[in-house]
Amino acid sequence: MIPRIAITGFALAAALSAWSLAAAQDFATEDVAAVPPDEPAEELALVALCLEQADAAPDSRAGRSGTGCIGLAAQACMAQPGGDSTASMIGCTAQETAFWDGILNESYQELIAEAKGWTHPGDPRVTTEMAPEILLRQMQRDWIAYRDSTCDWNARPWQGGSIVGVIRAGCLLDETALQALRLRRALHDEQGMR
Repeated sequence: MIPRIAITGFALAAALSAWSLAAAQDFATEDVAAVPPDEPAEELALVALCLEQADAAPDSRAGRSGTGCIGLAAQACMAQPGGDSTASMIGCTAQETAFWDGILNESYQELIAEAKGWTHPGDPRVTTEMAPEILLRQMQRDWIAYRDSTCDWNARPWQGGSIVGVIRAGCLLDETALQALRLRRALHDEQGMR
């Protein structure tokens, strides 16, 4: 079983690792552009491959595994020359967050499409407010508020410091990836019920 990453564990580990690397190199990369690569395809391919392998595992259900894939692209990006600056760490993390957000949105749209096919069962105890589409939309709105509040809370101890952006970006990555995995699992479960 893959252990669950603490919400800010990735961000804090990445920040400390990058800062240690910078100190060890005596800031030798100052002249290197401090931005993530424009084409992060290679780093993002690591995450995609990890997810494929997790889904192919004999004891795996889609979305149940995959937590070990979170942060792979961001870490690889930060390991590149210039990836140890605050701006690069945030940029690298944001690129992977966008990747997971794409998976999240794809699964969400497929779940919405399936939910639109719901017909009321005729049971008076089942109200129209229980329609899967309504519940799914509300769940996602609630999750967005939860994600934002959680990441604000997790970054709170570092307010005023340059690390706050890295911590918040890492939290957004963790939370977005976990929600993407949950929606992938829900989609897989819905499709398996047919």
